[in-house]
Amino acid sequence: MQVNSKLQILPWYNYPLITFLESYIKPSMNIFEFGMGFSTIFYAQNNCKVFGVECNTEWIQKVQELAIIHNLQRNISIEFCPKSHEIARYIKNVDEKITFDAIVIDSYNRIECLEEAKKRGARIIILDNSERPNLANAFEIMEGFEVLHFKGEGPNRSGVSEALVFHKNLAF
Repeated sequence: MQVNSKLQILPWYNYPLITFLESYIKPSMNIFEFGMGFSTIFYAQNNCKVFGVECNTEWIQKVQELAIIHNLQRNISIEFCPKSHEIARYIKNVDEKITFDAIVIDSYNRIECLEEAKKRGARIIILDNSERPNLANAFEIMEGFEVLHFKGEGPNRSGVSEALVFHKNLAF
């Protein structure tokens, strides 16, 4: 398990993205995750409400165990998607009245998830592992959005990975 000086579990993103998120994330934010894991605990430890969908029952179990250990169950809502090719549609199961401060895409069918995230809207949309060749048309899909690019090593990763943060007029 990766922890920083605050004894917080770190998400398995690259370190530059983690640094950005440490300044962006505020208590009471609503986060939606396509794919859940250590990032779910990271957001919940920052007093965010995390909604998410996961296709891997082992990851769901790990997140639930960590949530219990850290007393974060109240901050996390997990839906199981038995068919990975259907994961993108699960964001529609969350009440439309909820405004997301971030939508994170770190699972299967990332292009379809990106399209659904754009439709739903959020202050930021994070596309992790954006260096993958099958994600090359992400910029085309997110036309009209500004983009922040993060590249570097990270916890539980070998080598360098990239992430994109799409936004419109992001101000701190």
